[in-house]
Amino acid sequence: MTEESTLGSGKTAFIICPIGDKLEAIGSESRGRYEQSSQMWEEVFQPACDTFGFEAIRADKISAPGEITDQVFVLLRDADLVIADLSGANPNVMYELGLRHSRAMMTIQVGEHGRLPFDVNTVRTIQFRRTESGLFDLRESLISSIRSALSGGGTATSATRVWSDAPPVESEALLLAARTSAAPEDPGEPDEPAMLEILADGETGIKDVAEHLGNAQVSILEINEFVVEGTAAIKASDEAGRGFAGRILVSRNLAANLAEPTADLDNQIEAFYEATILTDAMVRFIIRRMVDDPSEVDHDEAIRYLNTIEGLVEAAKSSETGVVAMGRAAESWAKVSRDLRAPGKLISRASHRYIEATSMMAAWDGPIAEAREALDGNAIPTPAVR
Repeated sequence: MTEESTLGSGKTAFIICPIGDKLEAIGSESRGRYEQSSQMWEEVFQPACDTFGFEAIRADKISAPGEITDQVFVLLRDADLVIADLSGANPNVMYELGLRHSRAMMTIQVGEHGRLPFDVNTVRTIQFRRTESGLFDLRESLISSIRSALSGGGTATSATRVWSDAPPVESEALLLAARTSAAPEDPGEPDEPAMLEILADGETGIKDVAEHLGNAQVSILEINEFVVEGTAAIKASDEAGRGFAGRILVSRNLAANLAEPTADLDNQIEAFYEATILTDAMVRFIIRRMVDDPSEVDHDEAIRYLNTIEGLVEAAKSSETGVVAMGRAAESWAKVSRDLRAPGKLISRASHRYIEATSMMAAWDGPIAEAREALDGNAIPTPAVR
């Protein structure tokens, strides 16, 4: 046992994170959150805490009797270390983190890149990508941060300093703050981009989404081909009477063939998901501008943009059924063969990510219809030919 492994001995680390629901249907958003949360616990939080001997606790793993909220509040107040996963800005996580910031105790924030919809620059947050290498890097960064915090290298947040030891604000300062907030802002020169520039930026985002979607679909086809070949090989092995030993050999060969395309699929769908998040904000902004003031929009350019979005959504939806089926099949591989667990895990994770991204895109249908209606209502009628 190393000296470092006892630094957290007798101390508690409370993990606050999106939890989800393991009883929901496979492919649902809540089930996806549960699986991601379990993966983070197993591959990142638990091993990082074990490195120093902390007792790691998560709210849904508390087995002691009592009201869960009371236990959570006590842990937020008294736990020696709190690690907060801000991915997706889960309301419960943000509320619990705010309570923790009122305590001058070790608190470390992590968050998935592209899923931090608020400014966290004032408080250091370890950002990560949800890939195999990304989670490994996160675990190492988290270990480094815990080591620094244990050695006194951490610093309190502004909220902590105010709640814990700052003197009360004088009444004159409060009045000045009130007057300042009530004063109208200087509008200055308008610096909003024109609609043509906005459409150009939006088109770039759509191209990024389409590129990663296309690459992912290529990987999906390659994986399906290997699975079909593997299924045929198992049938041939059974017919030849090779028994379970023959099946094991086929499974190992299939796992070796799937290693590269499943890793590519995981990376491409992660990039597709991140590009979709960024494009989602742009699409909604562009459509809102179209609806609010259709007169400033070039009608034909706007319609072309909407057509491009709709085509992309349809392309994503067309593969969704196959991706879900592939994900469900991959989740059963672990019960069939140990060799197939690794590629099966990548496929399952990619499947859930794909569903999250396509659900985001499917939500564009309503705004697109609203934009078309606004544009059609503002279209200049073509003069009748007499």
